[in-house]
Amino acid sequence: MNGLSGNSKRYLQNYDTKAEVWRLDAFAGANDPSTIEEREGSGVMKDSLHEKPLFGTVAILGVGLIGGSIGLALKRKGLAHKVIGCARREKTIQSALTVGAIDEGTLDSCHAVATADLVVIGTPVGDIVATLEKVLPCLQEGSLVTDVGSTKGDIVAAAESLLLKEGRELHFVGGHPLAGSEKSGPASARADLFQEATWAITPSSSSSDAAVSRLIQMVESIGAVPLVLDPDTHDAIVAYTSHLPHLVSSALVNAIHAGSGHQSVTPLLAASGFRDTTRLAESSWNVWRDICMTNRRNILAALRSMKHQLENLEAFLQAENEADLIAWLKQAAEKRPELARRGAAR
Repeated sequence: MNGLSGNSKRYLQNYDTKAEVWRLDAFAGANDPSTIEEREGSGVMKDSLHEKPLFGTVAILGVGLIGGSIGLALKRKGLAHKVIGCARREKTIQSALTVGAIDEGTLDSCHAVATADLVVIGTPVGDIVATLEKVLPCLQEGSLVTDVGSTKGDIVAAAESLLLKEGRELHFVGGHPLAGSEKSGPASARADLFQEATWAITPSSSSSDAAVSRLIQMVESIGAVPLVLDPDTHDAIVAYTSHLPHLVSSALVNAIHAGSGHQSVTPLLAASGFRDTTRLAESSWNVWRDICMTNRRNILAALRSMKHQLENLEAFLQAENEADLIAWLKQAAEKRPELARRGAAR
């Protein structure tokens, strides 16, 4: 039974032993009014703009915050006949079913992708290539595979090589939705998570135009804004706009913890400025370990740039150079709205 436990009656009553999947319509609580209300609040109820779905079956490998939100958005817009979720733990599958992010759930990734015409790999960055390699033999001819990893260069290159060796008509197009939260898991998933968010699409040199167009159509249909660019350019930019802010948030927390010298009083003086600039530090450390290690060269360049800015600030203060300090602060105040205009739309 692929390691599935039979200890829980609650799990067994909605577990199909022949197909080795859990199904939403068999889920204990699927017809409970409070559960239905919760799923509606997450956006699972359809407001479909598509009489004919774009996809027959979509498999989501990794139904956490991002994978679960993709499932909710696909179901809300009527973009798939069936959404199958795959996770490592029964608890995750049960949670994804509860919020309505998937129609079926399984711990077997090959079973999940066997009939899928779209496969979304939503695992942590460090597991994406291994996951793709594992399911490649199980994919049906013509399948489109994408991922949601925050780094793209290594993943796209490895995927291109794996598909070439497989020698069948399979398509991989890299993806990165620039949306998320410091929260994790399918319980935090939202159907509107990607509304007006940029979704980077990073084809390889062998990606077909038809595969790229199909992914763009899916991205647009769930409310995101597709941006097609090469993987290396993506990684160089997000090192500054995404990865650096997170690491600075973590560094700030560590600096305050190590340097304030008044640990009992410090929390009382940590107000909205602290909360706004350190929220990202609560994100999953293992996710960010993978991001740092797979985009190390670009992040190092971003850190050097940040270090230079801090050195300038230190020099202004040491020299009591008020004019340059004001100019430095004013430049940031003027440039911030320009850089954040997409985020402001959300």
